[in-house]
Amino acid sequence: MENVLDHLYIMRSCEWVKIRKNVNFCSKLSIFIGRKNISSEDLISAVKNNRFFGIMKVDIMSPTNVIEKYKRLNFPFIFREVEVNESMLSDAMLKQATDNKRKFPQKCMTLKGMSDKIKTTGDPVNLSYTQ
Repeated sequence: MENVLDHLYIMRSCEWVKIRKNVNFCSKLSIFIGRKNISSEDLISAVKNNRFFGIMKVDIMSPTNVIEKYKRLNFPFIFREVEVNESMLSDAMLKQATDNKRKFPQKCMTLKGMSDKIKTTGDPVNLSYTQ
C-alpha cells in the first residue's frame, strides 16, 4: 500500500468533512479519485492515454476494413454469449438441433465483429480495441 500512496493521513471522518473541500490532490491509483464531475471526454482521454484504472462498459465496433481483412479466417475477435432461437438457424442446422433435442432459446458462446455493453478493465491489452 505504501508504494501506491504518496502520504497516509489518519483522521476522524468529522475532521475530513471539514477539510475535504479545500484538499486538492492527484492520486497515483486513479486520476478520478477525489473528483466529483467526470465527463465522458475525461474518460475517453484517460483510456486513450493509458491512464484509466477500473472497469468500464463499452460498445466495440470493428471497422469495416478490419472485418473484411480477416473475413477469410472466419474468426471475429469478440467472444460473446448469445441466445440462439430457431429463426436464426438454417433448415439443416435446425433439423440437427431438433434431432438432438435442443431446447430454444439456447445460450452459447460465439464470435462477433461488434458488440454492445461489454464489461472490461482498463488493462492496456483490453484497451487496444480503442485504437
